[in-house]
Amino acid sequence: MVVFFFSGMIFRVLNAVKVDNPAEAGQETMDLVPYFYQYQIVPKFVNPMNASLAYALLYLALWFVILFILYRNKLVFRV
Repeated sequence: MVVFFFSGMIFRVLNAVKVDNPAEAGQETMDLVPYFYQYQIVPKFVNPMNASLAYALLYLALWFVILFILYRNKLVFRV
């Protein structure tokens, strides 16, 4: 339940962060999630399906770390 609720919150917060668009030479900004995907993940892979898989695995790893920290601190949320 925690992952379901906060996955939407994390996505909105990350999209609220604006970065300079490298293609527009600093004139325009873009959201952090598309920037990270287009300019950090995709160029490292030839096949876009592998880039998509890498993004999904990184997102999964992020949630694993967050939930592991909560579990270690004995913060268990019950519904």
